[in-house]
This record gives sequence, structure tokens and C-alpha cells, in this order.
Amino acid sequence: MAYFNHAFSKTFLGTKTNLVNANSNQSAGAATTASGFIFRNTSPAVQYSTVNLIDGTVNGANLGIGSYGFFDPKTWTTRTTTSVPALVACCPLVLAASAIYQKDQIGGLFTGGGASGGFHGGYQESNKSKVINPKYISRMYKVKPCAPNQSVLHVGSTPFNTLSGGAGVVAVVAGGTYSTASTTLVSLSGGTGTGAVASITIAANAITVVTITTPGTGYSNGDILTPVIGTGVIPLAGTVSASLQIALVANTSDCCKEFLCDQAYTLRVDIKGSPALRALTRNSYFETSTWTGCCPANALAPVAVDPTTVYIYWATQLLNSPLVSPFIQIIVYDQNGVAIGVANDTNAWAAYTAQTVIPCNSPTPVPGAGMTIIGAYVGTVFGDCTFYPTDFFEKEPVRVFASMVDLTGSVCDFAGVCITESCCPRQGNGFGDTVLKDLILSERYQQNDFYTGRDLRIREITQGYDVSTAVNRSAFFTRYVIQHNVPRFNNPTGVFDNDQYQLEIITNGTDTNLETFLSTWTAGCGPCEGLETFSCGSCCPKPSVAPQATVGALINTYSYQLVASGGTGAITYNASVADDAALATLNMTVSSAGLIKNTIGAVLGPLTVNITVTGTDIYGTVVFCENIQVASV
Repeated sequence: MAYFNHAFSKTFLGTKTNLVNANSNQSAGAATTASGFIFRNTSPAVQYSTVNLIDGTVNGANLGIGSYGFFDPKTWTTRTTTSVPALVACCPLVLAASAIYQKDQIGGLFTGGGASGGFHGGYQESNKSKVINPKYISRMYKVKPCAPNQSVLHVGSTPFNTLSGGAGVVAVVAGGTYSTASTTLVSLSGGTGTGAVASITIAANAITVVTITTPGTGYSNGDILTPVIGTGVIPLAGTVSASLQIALVANTSDCCKEFLCDQAYTLRVDIKGSPALRALTRNSYFETSTWTGCCPANALAPVAVDPTTVYIYWATQLLNSPLVSPFIQIIVYDQNGVAIGVANDTNAWAAYTAQTVIPCNSPTPVPGAGMTIIGAYVGTVFGDCTFYPTDFFEKEPVRVFASMVDLTGSVCDFAGVCITESCCPRQGNGFGDTVLKDLILSERYQQNDFYTGRDLRIREITQGYDVSTAVNRSAFFTRYVIQHNVPRFNNPTGVFDNDQYQLEIITNGTDTNLETFLSTWTAGCGPCEGLETFSCGSCCPKPSVAPQATVGALINTYSYQLVASGGTGAITYNASVADDAALATLNMTVSSAGLIKNTIGAVLGPLTVNITVTGTDIYGTVVFCENIQVASV
């Protein structure tokens, strides 16, 4: 008979926070770790017995759970890019991580070996791989985490799909004395809005030309803005005495929809995805119709009505439907682009009074009414005490579709309302819940069972809670995966002669020390692709181009503030970047307040980097989702 090759998977925790464990009394030197990875920047190498990965508390190393390293299988000393003896490319090594369990024996009294009164032992044995020969590594890759993104759909005209409210044509309305010849990305303060940035040319110590590079939002015609001294790629210097009068950017979108009296308008909303299928065993949809009421008695033809009333009726009926309401949140905007209350605010909608209609072709730009539909992302998560590996964990947000239809349900017979998707739903990755389940499976391969019976006291006795608390289930983690083979040359009767192993190292984020080590270790003998990187990509259909940075700009000279509208309370921004190295090269950071800024030093380039930024309100609702493109020139 033929023996097929076997495939094994093993999980190693590298989630220890940054620390340095110095111990001058150890003859072999102390272990130094970063993000759990044991490395050395001085000699000699760390001995396996000194590090004591078994329990992480003996001999002063105190590494603990989440520490790991690569060791010479003959001497059991670390091999890193800075160790002595030095790391030799292509040399066979063993990957080892600290044990998860705090006691060596079930029922034992002590954390070390030789516990008194215990039963089956050996639980504090370190987690080790087979000997890894880089020549037999077939693949290495990194999987970056990403938070799930909700589907965000705009029906009609909302602040997302209209340019109204941004600063446009400007005129200098006062003089000033400036010593800077010209500068770009100068912040502007004042007026009713936020976020406007300008390029300013100065001649004879006075502002002569102003070009708006970032229009911002919320401004009104005739607002007076003032350039902020000290901002700009070349910091603006001088006396603040010049002000700029702005005009709104024209409404160039075609999302301003006119609704006529004595007409019926129907909107269909479809909900698709795993949450809907699990709730209803099918995808869901709902059609809502509204009648705009009688026309005035003296009207010769149908006249326009306040479009806000149509969107309010649609939104109210959608939330009254048990088929779609559990999966969506809705924000309604009036003709001026102002949100009516907060998400799902049926009380504010009911109190709304129809206003005088502002025509879409009005000389004064108006956004027009509309609504934003936000797809839900809700999963049932139990606490660590009652956690079971079989618990379902939802990772997929719903997908929301909307279309205006006629009375027969057709969307093709007429021009309907404008539908824009600002954020496509994206399944999350790197969940702590998934990591914990993989860790439990890996331990079970080693005959370390995780108790899932009815008496949870048995789980406590068998140290199951040591496993379930070793991973923060609410966090996101990065995975480094090494796939390698162990040839079985003494297998004359078999067709396949190797076993394949997949080793997963779980870290809190990108570990540059580990990546440098892998590159050096496998140079000339590892996979041709090197370390591959997989990321979730952008959740948004089109990039929003931020103002350009300038090569060689000085520290703290680039600043770009993201501005979100809608939602409840303060907005918290979260950024994910497909290429961390590119962002580091640009010296850019993105704060939780939505400020993109260079804070380290001179900007290098030319280079372009895409940053996916999402903003959530106090309820966790995604109200901002853009792929920001930053470039240096």
C-alpha cells in the first residue's frame, strides 16, 4: 500500500508585549524579547535552559506566555541576526515557544516540575516544532489583520456624494505682511465649516494668489477664513491680517432628486450575506412605497414637494419591517444636507415639518435630501468563562443593495434616485476569537484537550482557562506562517516521502525583528518569493487624494485633517495600510482623531501610499470610510 504524506498545523503565541529581561547572574546572558520574539543585540547567545521556555519564571528569565524563538537543535542556544555564534543562513533550527499552562501536573501544587499530589504531568513542556531545514521551506507569508467594514449606502443626496459646503473661489479681503514667498497646504480657520486647506502665493509681502487644495465641509457662501501662521509645507510666517472670502464649491453631483406631488415612489432594499441567511435561511428584501399627497388646488401640473418627507417615510417603513430592520441603521438628511437627529431617530423624523422646496437647479448650490443606510455587523460573543470552541463567531457584515422601482418592481423603465456605495462590506481577519480556536486545536494535536463538557469546574481543574485567557479575544493579531517539509527518505514502500508542517506564529502586529531574521535565515535556500504579505485591501471604491507632501520637508510640516459627517458623538478613526514600509518612509502617522501628519523627520520620496481609514461613532457605527492616497513629490 502507499503511504500518503501527512499535514500538520501548529500554533505558537508571540503576543508578549515588548520587554527586556536583564539578568547579569546568568552565565549565558539574559534573554531580550520584542513582541515575544527572543533576540539578542549583544553576545553571547541565549541558552535554552537559561531562557527556560518551560514555565518562563525560573532562572530569572521571566519570559512567560507569548515568548518564542529559534534555537540550534544541537546546543539549544538562540540563533538570531545579532547572536554569537552568529546566525548561519540555511542552518536547521527549531521553533520553540513557552508553554501555555501554568502548572506542570493536573492537580499539582506548584508551577514547576515535580509537583506534589498531581496526576498526569508534562504540561509545562515548551511548544516545539520539528527541526526546520530552510531548504525544505516551501512558503512563508504574513497575514495582516483588518477590522470588518460595514456596508454604507447613500440614497439620494448626502454629504458623501455632494461637494456643496466646501470652500471654493476665494478673494483676499484684507492686506497683510508675510515673509514667506509661497507655500502649500496652509490651514484655514474661521467660517461655519472645517477642513479647508489652501496653496498661497505671496508677492511683496502680501498674499496675491490663493488656490483651495482641500475644500473641507460645512462652509457657507461669504465665509471669511484666515490662514494659520506656522502651517504649510514651508511654514507660513508673518502677521495674521489677511482674510479670504470664500464661495461654495458648486454642486456637481446629479443626486439631487425632485419628487412631485400626487405621485407614488417605491424603494427596494435587499439584505444579503451570512447574517441574513442565518436569521431567515434566505436573503432578505423589503419594498416601501410612499405617496406624496394631493397637489395644490390651483396647480396646472404636479409641483415639487419637500424631498425630505419621502426619505423619512422610506426610512420609517424600513425600520418597521422585521425582515430588514435588524440589519440596518439609517441617517436621514434634509435639503440642506443636515442630519435629522441621529441614526434610526424615528422621533426626530416624526417631528419634522415639511419645508419650502429648494429646486435642484437653484443658483445657490444645495445638497438635496437623502439618507445613508448602514449595514449591521453584530455577532454573539460569550465571555471566557462560558467559551466553547464550537461557538459561532460572525465575521461577515451584510451587503446592502437599494434601488428605486416602479409599481411593477422594475428598475429599468425610468431614471430613479441616485444610489452610491461609499464603503463596501469587508469580512474581518485576525480576530482573537479565531486565534484562540486555532490554539485550542493545536493543543489538542498534542493531546492537551480543552474541556467542553457541562461541568465547567473540570475545565478549571484541567487548566483550560490557562488556554482561554492566553489570547485577548477582542484584539486583532498578525499571523506569520512557515510551511516546511520533513522528508522521510526511509520510506521505500510509499509514494509520497515527506510530511508537511504549517507553523503559525501569532503576533500583536508587524514584527520587524522576526521578518529580518526570516530573510537572513532563508537567504539563498528558502522560497523564491521570500516573505509574502496578504492584507485585506481597501473597503472603498475610489481613493480620496490627500494634499501632496514635499520631498525633504521638515518635521511637523505636513498635516491633513480627515472630516466625517453624521453619527453620534465623537468619531474615532482607525487606519490600516497595505504597505507599512511605505507609510514609514513617508514618516506619516494617522491619529485616532483623524489627523494625518509627519512626525518623525524629513519626508523621503517620491512615493505614494494608500491608507484605508474608517471612522466610527460612539455606538460603533461606521460613518467614515475612505481610501486616502498620500504622495510625496
